[in-house]
Amino acid sequence: MALIQKKDATEDEYSSVFFLNILLAVILYAVVFFLSSFVADFYSISGITLLMKVVGLNILVNAFSIVQTAKLTKELNIKLQSKISLFVLLISGSIALVLVYNDFGIWTLVFQTLIKNVLNMSLLWWFSSWRPKMVLKFSSVSPMLRFSGNVLSLGVLGVLYDNMFSMIIGKVHSTKEVGYYSKANQIQQMPLSIYTSSLTKILLPILSEADLSQDRLKRVYSEFIVVSAMIVTPVMFIISALSEPLVIWLFTEKWKPMIPYLKIMSIYGIFYPLIAINLNLLLVKNKSGLCLALDIIKFLLAFVLLFAVRESVIDLLIGFSGFYVFGYFLHAWISSDLIGYRMKDQLKDIFRPFLFSFLTYIVVLFCIDFFSTNALKIFVGGVFGCVFYCLVNFIFNRPNIDRYIHVLNTLRAR
Repeated sequence: MALIQKKDATEDEYSSVFFLNILLAVILYAVVFFLSSFVADFYSISGITLLMKVVGLNILVNAFSIVQTAKLTKELNIKLQSKISLFVLLISGSIALVLVYNDFGIWTLVFQTLIKNVLNMSLLWWFSSWRPKMVLKFSSVSPMLRFSGNVLSLGVLGVLYDNMFSMIIGKVHSTKEVGYYSKANQIQQMPLSIYTSSLTKILLPILSEADLSQDRLKRVYSEFIVVSAMIVTPVMFIISALSEPLVIWLFTEKWKPMIPYLKIMSIYGIFYPLIAINLNLLLVKNKSGLCLALDIIKFLLAFVLLFAVRESVIDLLIGFSGFYVFGYFLHAWISSDLIGYRMKDQLKDIFRPFLFSFLTYIVVLFCIDFFSTNALKIFVGGVFGCVFYCLVNFIFNRPNIDRYIHVLNTLRAR
């Protein structure tokens, strides 16, 4: 992240960051290795010890390709990264299927992830022309340490935050509820993680460009806010509307209690990429310390909420809907002060995508009642929802469509 944000990174800095990341990965793996037995005792499941030690190897594997990824991202070479990711996903997924049919159980997921990351690292080395020099100069890295230290802390907080739900739910509630939450989170995160990871790779280097004036920065930032709202909001509303047929079709009737989980999580997931865009703006403005302070506040509030609402997981998820809205407004308010993109203007820009997405949600709920099979409900609801959303935008939201097309053309030109 520090290399991408830095406008004039040298070869010594790239190499120093490469070896420093490997050193850090070794330390983090050692922490995971020795903490594994404590985690096993916490959940009273002895098998977790070996699982954590093997899964932790991913930290070491990923450290060897982190600079190659940074260089490709800085060059906006997203196409190569996407091709590698797709190939790796197909190969590791195929191996996982073989392991499943040979009764490898939980180790299927462990080996799939490890194979995926080893393949990804190998292909990045194969296709990237960059090779590290045998250099580790702390004088080269030290100017970036404050920024990268804050980013690292943000990452650690993010991991804790993402896993805090499952940890607390698993301790306070039943394992069934952990399963319902985890599966709903998996479906919700599938479109969100794909979009947000792609967005971050594109957004940070674009916003970090040396020739980007304050006015251009504001325009680019507002365009990405609009595009994100126009893409993510209807997708998440449609998933929420189709949650019942989706859950029953994918997981059978036994998983019906998961439906309200997915309904609620899909709606508050809308704010996930909007928060990510605001976070990237703060990083571009070299406000990583402020990012960390905001995340600490959000983490503490989430922790309080987790312990304040312990009676029902559904009530907890409703509480987190408000928490995500608060997080977005907090980030947007601070970002508005940095570049003059007022909160009122930002809300005005995302109002129509939200309104039309809500109307799409109602239309999808109405139209799927005419079909009996879940597969038909998913197909018809998905297609009709997309067509309806595009149609109302074309009629009532042409300025934002023009901005959307402009962003796509800009990215294609790169």
